[in-house]
Order: sequence, then C-alpha cells, then structure tokens
Amino acid sequence: MRRLTSPNAFKTCYIAEVKEELGLKDKRKMAPNRRSLKRKVKTPAYLKKFIFEAIGILTKETGKMPTYKQIQQKAFELYKNAEKTFLVEEYYGFLKTNDKDFVRKIAEDEGLYYGF
Repeated sequence: MRRLTSPNAFKTCYIAEVKEELGLKDKRKMAPNRRSLKRKVKTPAYLKKFIFEAIGILTKETGKMPTYKQIQQKAFELYKNAEKTFLVEEYYGFLKTNDKDFVRKIAEDEGLYYGF
C-alpha cells in the first residue's frame, strides 16, 4: 500500500463507484466517456472505507449531497488521521515505553524522519 500525499489520490471514479453502491447515483446514467456498464478502475478496499465515512459525515453536516472535491478533501483528512494512529501502534512496542504520547510525538516529527 502506497502512502497517499494528496486529496487527488481519491479519484472521482472511486467516489462515483461508492455513490452507486450507496444508491446515491443512478447506475443507468453514465458519463459520456464510458463505453461499457462495467467499471475498468475499481476502488481499492482500503480507500473505500474513507470515502464511505467522508460522504456520511459531510451529508450530516450540510444536509445535502457534498461535491466530489469536498469528498476528496474529507476522505484525505480521515486517511491522514488514521495514518497517524497506525504509526503510533506500529512503533509503540518497538520503543519499549508505556507513554503513547511520546511515541506519537516521535512518529509525527518530520525532522527526525527526514533528518533535518
């Protein structure tokens, strides 16, 4: 799994597929550039959960269907928060300490990571 660095990593075709699964988009309406009913590009499972969550949060906040750009930004924000948690859990046992905040500071310190 490659580390994501931009909201544009959540492609619009991924969002469209999730919207179809949620029943928010008509499957019969196709984009003019699509040739068949089947999708060539499938949404990766690890990204799908962030898109589902982003649509749910934004719909509750605004009361209407969010735009693709809003969904991309929110999904990327959720991904970054989850990534921080993964790093802390990964290095928690390695550093032989009981202080998770200490581990979080080390995991999030880009100066240590990149050698600044």
